Amino acid sequence: YRTFCPLGPILCLLDKDELHYLHKLQLTLTVNGERRQYDSTENLVHKPAETLTEFSQIHDFQPGDVVMTGTPSGCALGLPSAALVKLSALLPEAKKWDLFIKGQKKRPQYLKLGDRVKSTIASRDGVINLGEQIHVITGDG
Repeated sequence: YRTFCPLGPILCLLDKDELHYLHKLQLTLTVNGERRQYDSTENLVHKPAETLTEFSQIHDFQPGDVVMTGTPSGCALGLPSAALVKLSALLPEAKKWDLFIKGQKKRPQYLKLGDRVKSTIASRDGVINLGEQIHVITGDG
């Protein structure tokens, strides 16, 4: 999708004495003013150095490569309960997917035309502040 995961136009490079902030950045994402995501890089399951070290064993990085590390809780995807997963184990794979997609379509958290998404990333003390990105969902593709 052309508009998925916009990057840039500015690249923020940390100075050596700022690297400790990688574990102290607060991410906030709102949709139409409602906070959907609010978490810190302190809570990353796999820290950047660990991720890059492990991934570099199977991939040669090139300038400009971007490593996606996932997202905090609060995204629109809803997972079925453990009980429902067990019950659906008896169903054919195609039927399970059909039910899953139908369930997702009922979730109001998915973005709709006109929704306004705002995201920010900054350290709590304000030394690192990547500013904000604002996107309005349109029908243009």
